[in-house]
Amino acid sequence: MTRQEFLEEIRRSLQGEISQAQVSEHLLYYDHYMMEEVAKGKSEEEVIAELGNPRLIAKTLIDTGNQTTAYEEYDSRQSEVQQEKGSFQQHFLSGSLWVRLATIVVAILVFVLVISFVISLLPVLLVLVILIWAFSFLFRR
Repeated sequence: MTRQEFLEEIRRSLQGEISQAQVSEHLLYYDHYMMEEVAKGKSEEEVIAELGNPRLIAKTLIDTGNQTTAYEEYDSRQSEVQQEKGSFQQHFLSGSLWVRLATIVVAILVFVLVISFVISLLPVLLVLVILIWAFSFLFRR
């Protein structure tokens, strides 16, 4: 059974038993949960097997009625995790910070390379200048 088939089975079982808003909320919850578990490395089949029979889940949801505290706790926990990630990224992994640092490092490297190149060519340039001056002095007479 695929994720879509699982969710469709829950939807069909809940249809007409609870409000459409509750059906949508439950489907969103299970869809989100399955995607998170897959993102953690489980296969879709493993997640569906762990959840169990979608009709039994729907029956439990119908029997529990309007109790959504589990979803609210889940949502608040998810928002806390997202806030922590956002705060970490904002302070330490901010793209603009890394771009600035990379630009500064590249600029310093280019500057050092140009300076070292000029310094290594300085004796050669000095000899060339002396030769040009000498030839120009000799050919003027």
